[in-house]
Amino acid sequence: MNLLFKDSRFIRFFASRTSANIADSIYSIVLLYFVQQSTQSVAMTSFTYTAVSAASIFSFLGGPLVDRYSPPLLASIALFTQAVLILAVPFLIQGGMANLIAILVIVFIASCCRNW
Repeated sequence: MNLLFKDSRFIRFFASRTSANIADSIYSIVLLYFVQQSTQSVAMTSFTYTAVSAASIFSFLGGPLVDRYSPPLLASIALFTQAVLILAVPFLIQGGMANLIAILVIVFIASCCRNW
């Protein structure tokens, strides 16, 4: 175990995944809070949570990609794609209810990226 923490590549990968997981948790909580406050609807909040968590169902689709390509490269691409998608959400939030469907789609795709 000590040998792992002496490898700089592992430390970079570990730090990036840890920070990504913390950021995912924060953005999920904030997103659910926003949806609840803006819609006052338990159903819409449930749909949002479903969009965030349903992506786990499709995580098996990433297996062939990991087998074919470099896992660190895929992780970097997935984290970058997820960051870009999540950065678009605040701009859509300003639009209110009209953009809620777009937010749900972006959240679902970003959650799919999280699973790779």
